[in-house]
Amino acid sequence: MRSGKGRVRVIALAGMIVALSAMQLAQAAPGDLDPTFSVDGKVTTDFFGGNDTATAVAIQQNGKILAAGTAFSGNTGGNDFALARYNRNGRLDRSFGENGKVTTHFPGSPSPQFHIAAEASALVIQSDGKIVAAGTALNAGTGARLFALLRYTRHGELDRGFGVSGMVSTDFGGVGAHANGLVLQPDRKLVVVGSTSDINGNSDFALARYHPDGRLDAAFGLDGKVATDFTRLDEARAVHLQLDGKILVAGTSGCITTPCGSRVFVLLRYHSNGSLDASFGNGGQVTTSFFVANIATAIDVAPNGKIVLAGWTDRGCLACSSFLVARYNPNGTPDASFGKGGVVKTDFGSIIAGISRASAVVIRGGALNQKIVVGGFFQDRAICGNDSGEIFPCDFALARYNDDGSLDTSFGDGGKVTTDFGSAVDQAFGMAIQRNGKIVLVGNSGGDFAVARYLAERCGPPRSFVFTPSDDDDGFVCR
Repeated sequence: MRSGKGRVRVIALAGMIVALSAMQLAQAAPGDLDPTFSVDGKVTTDFFGGNDTATAVAIQQNGKILAAGTAFSGNTGGNDFALARYNRNGRLDRSFGENGKVTTHFPGSPSPQFHIAAEASALVIQSDGKIVAAGTALNAGTGARLFALLRYTRHGELDRGFGVSGMVSTDFGGVGAHANGLVLQPDRKLVVVGSTSDINGNSDFALARYHPDGRLDAAFGLDGKVATDFTRLDEARAVHLQLDGKILVAGTSGCITTPCGSRVFVLLRYHSNGSLDASFGNGGQVTTSFFVANIATAIDVAPNGKIVLAGWTDRGCLACSSFLVARYNPNGTPDASFGKGGVVKTDFGSIIAGISRASAVVIRGGALNQKIVVGGFFQDRAICGNDSGEIFPCDFALARYNDDGSLDTSFGDGGKVTTDFGSAVDQAFGMAIQRNGKIVLVGNSGGDFAVARYLAERCGPPRSFVFTPSDDDDGFVCR
């Protein structure tokens, strides 16, 4: 039994920790790393000692953070679906999978060992707590790439009531398909978007919709699948479901060489049956171009129906690029009240060097105080890592914009934030915002899952703090 003096020491130590955290938060500003998350606002997670990358993140109703991506496994000789779940304080949730981590080998054909790669790229959490991860499986035996979906219970076990033992794969024919985005409908049907390719190197937008049990929905497109061709290279990167059931898809189209011309942002809208909505843009399609290469990677929609795409554009120079954010009216026309003609470009590096690529966007707040948060990564040269003895780091990058497209100067350094995990290669690919406004960014650092959490608002004086000491808590919450 612990002595009374021992209890006093523990209480005193807890009080010192609380006081220190209070001081840190009192000095913190919007865009700062959250000192109540892990030790310094950052956490990395290794799976098997190989290369691991988190590409998507979702926040559970209880505030726990779920990251999904891929992990290289020596046991299977390739990449597996990988998930990690964190308590709100940044510690791995030991009640999930094996000490907070889950990996799933997607079996190949004609035998399981022919599988060489599977990676999760999107993630949703159902209202019943079940978890669906979508991505791609590559089969070395057949050479085919497939849409891949896995559903897990809230504890990280495969849900045997979904597909075959919790797994679903979809073949689009040709060389194969690659899934990038996932959305859950109110009726629990699942829409996955990506691309499908043929042997000549052409690719098309690809969509598939599934019933809650994993069967393809025959009421959508042709037997549950839709392919849309515009130019030689078309790829869907993200999807959003409107309140009226129409489906918005963001991606890129075109090619660098003629006759295609430059690659452009593409925004498509489909009816709920999978047909293009001709009332939107030009026959259901909207394109936006800034320089030669314009790649849209993320989408979100404001409460007023305005649509925001985020991604990156080159800057008309060799090996340099910028965040590119475009906003559209609900009918698909450019929103002239945003930036310059509906487009905003943001650089993290100098005008002659540096690559800034956005991979996620979330709109936060109401009509009177709307903020657009864009996450991705920045590298200060054309490569990441160590080259000829010089270090060219890649860092997490965040930008926050006001409703008119101007950078929010109350956030970070003039509206921008970069985060170094201490590795030469830190890249962010997924983002979510908690109900208390804190921003969670995930990616990789030095070959591990990497998660960072940022404050969204200034906390103010210590008396505005509320502290609940538990393993599942953020710690201090700003009121």
